[in-house]
Amino acid sequence: MTHSRILLLSILSGALTLSGCASQTQKGHYTPSSTTKPSTTNSSMPSAASSAPWQRPTQDRAPLRAVQADTLRDATPEPVTLSRYGNKTPYDVLGKRYYLLPTAAGYSEVGVGSWYGEKFHGQPTSTMEPYDLYEMTAAHKSLPIPTYARVTNLENNRSVIVRINDRGPFVDDRIIDLSYAAAVKIGYAEKGTARVRVETLSVGPFPMVTQGETRTPQKYGSANRTALTSRTPPTQNTHITTESNQPNANQRNQAQIFLQVGAFSNSESAHLLQNRLSQLVSAPVTVAQNDSSHFRVHVGPFNNEDNARRAEAQIRSKQLGNPLLIRR
Repeated sequence: MTHSRILLLSILSGALTLSGCASQTQKGHYTPSSTTKPSTTNSSMPSAASSAPWQRPTQDRAPLRAVQADTLRDATPEPVTLSRYGNKTPYDVLGKRYYLLPTAAGYSEVGVGSWYGEKFHGQPTSTMEPYDLYEMTAAHKSLPIPTYARVTNLENNRSVIVRINDRGPFVDDRIIDLSYAAAVKIGYAEKGTARVRVETLSVGPFPMVTQGETRTPQKYGSANRTALTSRTPPTQNTHITTESNQPNANQRNQAQIFLQVGAFSNSESAHLLQNRLSQLVSAPVTVAQNDSSHFRVHVGPFNNEDNARRAEAQIRSKQLGNPLLIRR
């Protein structure tokens, strides 16, 4: 099996607040053969007696060191914060544009899984962490990173929990690229690919992607689409505001204080964030459409800046965005 994927996307110089990857490199996949099966040695590097230094293979392959499935342990889910890198949306790879999902909540998809191995061992992933083919990690095209997910091989019902920290595979019929060890654990490392189910997991709330354009593809189906978008978008005043948040008559004649929490090019992502914010804060949460293609999520008005700052702290603590205080 062969396929191309990109290990790293370009990072805009000096734009430290943008999420992205460092460079572009094509990935190919290991194709099992009688000459490249893992050995029973204890290292993928040459022995001390060997005079030839280890060289990174030009084609991806399994490591020389044997990996036993029964010794492998799942990744342990823990609360996550969106990575500084790897969450730029949209991004372009090999002439095609990809969009992140606004959140990993409710994601479940069935498709083809593959793996990547020794060629990329030690290279930076999209989060800028080094790739370790013996760790339980994975690459995904559209889930926010990092995200924990359970991947089940539908051909033998074996499953593994992985931490998604990379982008790929950039082949239309594949939905996830596992580390080599994760593929061994669920039994398709030698075969190369398998039909899998990917389901996201969380400890605590799923963080939201609030910068850039996100999309929820129709292909996930109505059930998953409902989970991703939570409930029917709330009305403008979903939560009853407290009296302290209501502007008085004098304040109505002055510039009012709002928090802008997100800006989106599609209404679905804006209403999803509106719904989640409405469950957190007592002030009104609204979606303002400036024109036909821009939707901004506002919280407020607040009767003073202190109340706005308290709401801002709440929103930041739940990783629902980086609110901007505005007056209008």
